[in-house]
Amino acid sequence: MSPHSNPCFWVGCMLLLSCAFGANLHGISYSWDTLEEVPALVQVYSNDSLVAQVLAAEDGFYNISLDTGDYLVLFAYGDSVFETHVTLVTDLRLDAPLLPSEEDLFPGTELPPYESLGTPVGLGDIAETQSFPVAEIALLLVAIVALFAFFLLRKKKPVILGDAEKVLNVLKARNGKALQQDLVKDTGFSAAKVSILLTRLKKTGKIKKEKVGRDNIIELV
Repeated sequence: MSPHSNPCFWVGCMLLLSCAFGANLHGISYSWDTLEEVPALVQVYSNDSLVAQVLAAEDGFYNISLDTGDYLVLFAYGDSVFETHVTLVTDLRLDAPLLPSEEDLFPGTELPPYESLGTPVGLGDIAETQSFPVAEIALLLVAIVALFAFFLLRKKKPVILGDAEKVLNVLKARNGKALQQDLVKDTGFSAAKVSILLTRLKKTGKIKKEKVGRDNIIELV
């Protein structure tokens, strides 16, 4: 039997070609709640070093040519992010649901004092209730599932020492506090890249972030 007629022979050839010439990572970036495609910033890291960066098209499509290997892939659009690890052997499709940041997923709210909560409702009162909050319960379940998926998909993030240090230096020059949009101007980085760096710095306890209107106030810790 000729080796050229063996399917395993051709599969091995394809794998060898992939290892020699690399592969394409492609897919769609979209908002997790509306499923609408968004032009996310896509960054690919290998051994804590940025090896590729592209901006997805308006329809969310992106395509990156890479060598085969293990990578951390980050997606960012505004304050929404998504990240995952991939092992690239052949062409791979990776669709990315952009998840909200922790403070945007469940913004803090104040509960009323205990005295103002009223008298506990009895079983008879429940039976007489005219409406049932189905929509509110459904939204709560969606939010819980999204939060679970958010923390399940998150991995330990590598530290970009040079870029993160530049953000910290800008904050120090501004007496330890600045608006996020001012950091974008002073560093020369894109808004999406600054958002990723601030998320990492917050996780390491070097800054704190407070939402004010449509912007964030960033302060050194």
